[in-house]
Amino acid sequence: MGCTESKGKLFKDRLDQVQACLVNQTWRIRGDVKELERQVDELRDIHVFFSSNKDTAELARIQRLADVVTEELLSLLDRKTLRAGPEAAQGITKIAAKLDTFRATRASDIVLQKQKGMSLTLGKEELRIVESLLSGETSSEKLLEACNSVMRHLQQAKVYAAQVPELVSTMLNSLKALGERILEHFLASLESRPRDANGLVALAENLDTLSEHFAKLAGLSPGEKVAPLLKKVREDSSLALGAARMTELQASLANETSLAQDAMKLLNDIAALWTSPDAAQKTSLAGAFDSVGLKIQRSFEQAIASGDTGGMTSLLVTAKDFDERRQEVDGAGTNLISRDMERKKAGVTLNMLIVNAEANVEKQSVELRKLFREAEAKVSRLDKDKLDEPGEGANWKFKLGSGVFKAFPSDKNAEVEKLYQTWLRNGKPTDTAGRRFELRIEVRGAASRRSTRKKCPYGDKCYRKNPEHRREFWHPSDNMENASGLLPEEPLVAVEVREESYSLDFLLMTQVNMTRGGMRNINREEGMTVSQKLTHEYFDKVIEFVKEAEGTLTQAEIELHMLGANERANMQKQVDALTQAMTPTLREFLQLAVLLRDAKVMDEVIALLGVHAERLRLTDALKEVRLEDVIRELTQAYSKPSLRASPKRWDLLRLLCKRQKAGPRNLLKCRLALVKTKAELSVLMRRRVQMRCQSLLNEYEADKEFCEKFRRQAGQVLKEALLEEAKRLEPEAAKGLLKSAVAWQCDLDMLLETAGSLLESLARSAAASIQPASRIVEVLDFADGMAKAAQRPLESFCDLRPVLPDMAKKCFDSAIKPCVEDDAFSSRMPSVVKQVHEVRSRLRSEATSAGFDAELWKLFEPWYSRLRTEGKSDAQTAASEWAIAYCEQIKMPVPTWMMDRDQVEALRKLTAAVSGGNEKDLREAVVFAKLTDYKSDPALTQKYDEALTRLRALKRLPSGWEVTDLVGDDATKKMFKKADLDDPALKKLFQEIFDATKASIITRDRAARGSGVMPRGYQVEKIVSVMNAESWGAYLQRTDEISAQCARFAGSAPVSASVWSSWSGPVMTASQGNAILSAAHLPSLTESANEFLMFHGTKPEAADSIAANHFDMAFACKTGLFGAGLYFAESSSKSDEYCQGDARGRFPMILCRVALGRINYCPNVDPVKDPGRDKLEGSCIGGEYHSVLGDRKKARGTYREFVVYDHYQVYPQFIVWYSRVS
Repeated sequence: MGCTESKGKLFKDRLDQVQACLVNQTWRIRGDVKELERQVDELRDIHVFFSSNKDTAELARIQRLADVVTEELLSLLDRKTLRAGPEAAQGITKIAAKLDTFRATRASDIVLQKQKGMSLTLGKEELRIVESLLSGETSSEKLLEACNSVMRHLQQAKVYAAQVPELVSTMLNSLKALGERILEHFLASLESRPRDANGLVALAENLDTLSEHFAKLAGLSPGEKVAPLLKKVREDSSLALGAARMTELQASLANETSLAQDAMKLLNDIAALWTSPDAAQKTSLAGAFDSVGLKIQRSFEQAIASGDTGGMTSLLVTAKDFDERRQEVDGAGTNLISRDMERKKAGVTLNMLIVNAEANVEKQSVELRKLFREAEAKVSRLDKDKLDEPGEGANWKFKLGSGVFKAFPSDKNAEVEKLYQTWLRNGKPTDTAGRRFELRIEVRGAASRRSTRKKCPYGDKCYRKNPEHRREFWHPSDNMENASGLLPEEPLVAVEVREESYSLDFLLMTQVNMTRGGMRNINREEGMTVSQKLTHEYFDKVIEFVKEAEGTLTQAEIELHMLGANERANMQKQVDALTQAMTPTLREFLQLAVLLRDAKVMDEVIALLGVHAERLRLTDALKEVRLEDVIRELTQAYSKPSLRASPKRWDLLRLLCKRQKAGPRNLLKCRLALVKTKAELSVLMRRRVQMRCQSLLNEYEADKEFCEKFRRQAGQVLKEALLEEAKRLEPEAAKGLLKSAVAWQCDLDMLLETAGSLLESLARSAAASIQPASRIVEVLDFADGMAKAAQRPLESFCDLRPVLPDMAKKCFDSAIKPCVEDDAFSSRMPSVVKQVHEVRSRLRSEATSAGFDAELWKLFEPWYSRLRTEGKSDAQTAASEWAIAYCEQIKMPVPTWMMDRDQVEALRKLTAAVSGGNEKDLREAVVFAKLTDYKSDPALTQKYDEALTRLRALKRLPSGWEVTDLVGDDATKKMFKKADLDDPALKKLFQEIFDATKASIITRDRAARGSGVMPRGYQVEKIVSVMNAESWGAYLQRTDEISAQCARFAGSAPVSASVWSSWSGPVMTASQGNAILSAAHLPSLTESANEFLMFHGTKPEAADSIAANHFDMAFACKTGLFGAGLYFAESSSKSDEYCQGDARGRFPMILCRVALGRINYCPNVDPVKDPGRDKLEGSCIGGEYHSVLGDRKKARGTYREFVVYDHYQVYPQFIVWYSRVS
């Protein structure tokens, strides 16, 4: 359902767009009916969708829009469309046929009906014009012209008659009348204008074709053809008429005063009449041609002698007509008299042309030189940056019906521009409301006379302009005739003044007259700039001068081609002299145009001159002028800027500050701002001239000589500028100079030779001065930038090796020594290392870098040795740290005579860790020192031992544990190690404790585990000491807490002998515990916490896990008699019940230190019920006890069990591997 609604909305939006298009009539704006056709196609698709949905409201809306389209088609089907041809009308009928597919009533029937009616009307109008033309009087001289006019209207009427059969009969009558008119006047036309005979015969053949076509349409038989009759008349009359013309010609030739043109006319008539002459006629014609040719030539010579240029031109036309006619009669091999006459005329014309042109050029050159000086003076008084600023506002024009654009009135022009700028500020909106603006203009009508007559339907084509017709009808041309008094006076209409409203659309650039209707295009032209306003008068005069000169030179070129070789050479010299006279004026023009960079006017002048620009050498002159202008601007851009303003300006600035009550501080601020602005303007000027130079080279790239000249001059300017920039140490400016030199392919050696010696002196000065080492960096940066810009190695033009000792000493004395001897060495060291490295890194070549290092170590080594001798360990360490950091930066090994980086870093870490006392830092420092050769340096060895001592104290590690072994090689891992105890005496003590605590009591647990047979004894095989720093620290902390808590309960720790006696005796391991711990160099047991050594049996893998990860309460036995705790025994036999052996038959038993604390004694037979597991656990976990002693010896006669519920009360001290003795 949602998809259908979304699709329906989409089609409604499409229908809205079609409606908007139909309302706005966009196809009229674009002049494209296909746009209307596309909208109809869109309507058809939308109609299909809404028909399937049966949306009656939208279907009715579509029908209304279809009616709108039908009305639009009827309006488009006007006279203009029908007269344009059948294709235009077919386009409209095609759209109507598409409307028929969804419109309720057939649109095509309505359109065809109107088309037929208009075709009938237009056809009748054309036939009435034909009737009017045929009814008028026709002279024999204008017969062909009149008949052709009638035939054109008949051809147009033929188009309409094809659709309207009612016109066929009228067409036949008109064709018949035309044929009769031709037959009636043909003989007279043949007598007066024989040359029209062929045209009339061709027209008659076309007439016969039309008559046959329409007779066939009407079902009638065609009448007699006109063309054969005309041919018969011409054959019968041409012989006699030709003979009569020949007689007239001979008489004309015999008369010396007769004109050659008249003779030629008679000769043309004879040739037209005798189309197929016999032998006698050919002979007569040949003689006539010879005589007429001689007459034309004699007349031409007379015109030359008298200077009659009009006569020469007329006779030359006659000669060409003569040559053309003679070729038709005699053939192509006939000699042409017009060529010789053209050569003679060319010489005379060219001579007169040059004389007049020389006088004109001289006169105009004086006038143009005066205008040039005035314009140049005006331009020179202005700042160049202001020349391209707008000098006047934009000009708005609207298009007239004739296609010509007319300017708006000045006040309205400003108003339109204001509206346009508002549209721009609003972001050029495209919606109708945002892009359209209203403009009101006052329109004044012209005074006219009221006409009481009707307009003639035939307009100026009407041939019935007699007084009776004009009293009833008027024609467009009657206004001019009325001025001559041909028409009666009519009442004068007063001048009408009205205000009209216009809608301006700045997106489509159109204006619509909202008062009278109609739309016109509008156009915006940018106004002149400041420079154009100053020079437009001069430039316009130059363009006029060039146009006239180009016409003269073009005419001279044409005339030169007519001359012979000798005459041409002589005349060419005069033409060349004329062009040379024009050159100074054009060169002045180019100077001003180049100064203003007005490429448009230069291109216009060169385009007007065309090929003559080369002969005037205007291109070469333009290149020279542009080169001079560019080099002048380049010199100005790189001239040393003056940072001091003129005294007058400073006086004005001081006066301003005084009036504003501003002190010297504000005056200084103003001055600094002015200096900064001046520098920025200088940079912009240089960028601009660099672009101009590159553009000039690109434009004239093919002219090698010009480019070489430019490079020589530009290179000299850049050399001088480079010296100035080097003195001021301006790297960006110098790099820009060299980049420009490389881009322009100037001679770099000339620039770099001077720059190299200057760089050496700058480097030596920087190293020897009291300035910091950063000054050397600036100089080297400057040198490196120059090398990169020049695309050359620095060594190729600047040798810095002699300066290296001074550079090294500067760095050592001013940076390294003060830094090492400073108390804030750590904070200063990175910056000093960076400072020295920056100096070295600027020495790009390996040779200079190595030389700098060698000089630096020469100074460093004796100083370092002296620090060691004097016992200044801190300074020595700082020096080492600095040297190591520096060597890391340059990726070189540290000298062998000082600590390496790892040793220095180890010493630093150890010192910081010992001072800080942080366990993590101590471990990391010890591990790092172990990885270095710390024993080679006494200070480092001493600090290493101090760190171990501090770590032992921090972790409260026993003296028998080796801290180095515990830390290992990874500071992130646990401090854990298992060590085998191989001392025989210690092994004997462990054997004694196993033997002393052994019993022969078999419990239920031993039977349940499959070990029902009691071993006779246990043989200790291996003793492993467990060193786990984390577990040990947690155990000691818990033991201290228990001791403190037991102190609050008198007699709880240590337990008295009497109490132990009542609890089935003392702990069995108590007598041997301290002896074992003492032999293993471990702390003795803490009596205040009731600490004892006790047994815990387990599996081999569990023993290793407990040693590494301590006891885990998650594995405590939940079903134990005394709850979920850790169970320990005083008897080796009891713990043996829970041990499992390995593949070799050895069993692990953990001998643990257990802090029992305040003991909850439980002798009950069934502690699960009385007092219960939960109460026993709660007495220790949340109560006042720390452990439970389950006296199963008293209750069952087996073994006592010791239970704790906190795994930090236990430390697995030893893992004892033993074997059972069966």
